[in-house]
Amino acid sequence: MKRWGLYIVVILLGILFAVLGLFNSTKVNFDYVVAQKEIPLIFVMLISFVFGALLTLLVFGIKTLYWRSRALALEKQLVAEYDKFEESELRREFENSRKV
Repeated sequence: MKRWGLYIVVILLGILFAVLGLFNSTKVNFDYVVAQKEIPLIFVMLISFVFGALLTLLVFGIKTLYWRSRALALEKQLVAEYDKFEESELRREFENSRKV
């Protein structure tokens, strides 16, 4: 059900973007480092959105990788501690059985 909600949101955003494109089709001067070009305003908006999204993915992608590696390291540590605990419990049971 969540997937359908996501599809609906994506479709609505696509429709919204198309409507914005219709209302922002006037040509504007786009100055970049080596030249200048006259392009529709919607393309300038699209380029800004894409670069913003890529920058956000870069920043949060790095944070996600950091936290994922931290979680894996802690999980390995937890498994090692559990193995030590299990081994000590087995040893204790063995020693108790020998005493009886």
